[in-house]
Amino acid sequence: DDFLVGPKTTLLQPDELVAAIDIGSTRGNQWFAKLGRRNAMVIAVCSLAGRLDEENGIARIALGSAGPTILRARQAENLLLEGAPAEEVANEVVAAARAIGDHRASKEYREHALRIIAGRMSSWLRENNAP
Repeated sequence: DDFLVGPKTTLLQPDELVAAIDIGSTRGNQWFAKLGRRNAMVIAVCSLAGRLDEENGIARIALGSAGPTILRARQAENLLLEGAPAEEVANEVVAAARAIGDHRASKEYREHALRIIAGRMSSWLRENNAP
């Protein structure tokens, strides 16, 4: 969580490099959505990734293009695990965002899109989560 400290900035020192990444278990459902101008390798207007592993009590929600770095929506993760309504989870995702307006989208558009995507993600993860 602390590795990315700003746009194009990490905690790596000049003489360090990343040799491996251990993401641990990937049980449970995973979900990703990217909103952009076209379905190609372009910078997203916003993106959202989620994971729900109810069996092991793990929920993860990460926001892309909604702040200076990738952000975690920790309160939304807790609500997802607790079974809160999708609307509550979505509101917490938006609260975790630090969206700005730029040439790709306004702050308000990004927040609106995140709310819709997060609501869909929350419902899908819960409805399709099987051990």
